Amino acid sequence: MKVSIVIPAKNEEKVIDACLESILAQTQRPHEVIVIDNASTDRTRATLEGFVPRFRHKEISLVILSCIHGNQIESRGMGFRTAKHEIIATLDADTILDPHWVEETIRCFESDPSIVGMGGRIVFDERLVAFVHWWVFTWYRLFPKNYFFYGCNGAFRRSIYHQIPRIEECRALIEKYQLHEPYDDLFLSFQLKAHGRVVQWRRAKVRARSRMAGQPGSSVATLTRSWRQLRESLLLQKLLKP
Repeated sequence: MKVSIVIPAKNEEKVIDACLESILAQTQRPHEVIVIDNASTDRTRATLEGFVPRFRHKEISLVILSCIHGNQIESRGMGFRTAKHEIIATLDADTILDPHWVEETIRCFESDPSIVGMGGRIVFDERLVAFVHWWVFTWYRLFPKNYFFYGCNGAFRRSIYHQIPRIEECRALIEKYQLHEPYDDLFLSFQLKAHGRVVQWRRAKVRARSRMAGQPGSSVATLTRSWRQLRESLLLQKLLKP
């Protein structure tokens, strides 16, 4: 199976090089990496262009797109529409992949034709974020029908994606209920569930960092945001369930 990786990026010059390096270090290469520059004002674009020869040497197509209007939802949507291969993976610009990530993602989808979406394991650098994430993630695992993958570590079948509402339709829900996060990953996961199984595949592991770590008041901010995300996720799940 061939894999396309989609990464939205807005002012990510400090982190996206580590993400791209981890893609180049994969034991099984993806065939396409699509990075959507979301009107960055730093050197994100220049950093991306500097990687083009290295990806070409590895026979990986590095596609750089520009999304001037909109934000994360519209950027991912642009990348998903552009992707050419059957497995589309979604990452964040600060995601660092385990060397076997692509290999394990392919193994997941090949293991069962009924699997239409997959979320992997996320290891956070910051302890408090890791603890809160572990609790929420474990809670969702106890109720598989509630499970959804995260945008920093997810994948799905392209053939199914083109049968469901476009991810941009999530914007109307965000604005109607005045939600604080994009929740495009939750929206996508629940739309996919109408066509098959969305599962957790813990062997597809990534590392992520908390951008608030070390900042004044970061612990309180992390707990406040996590509690808000849980409440809003439950509301959105209720709206999206058939």
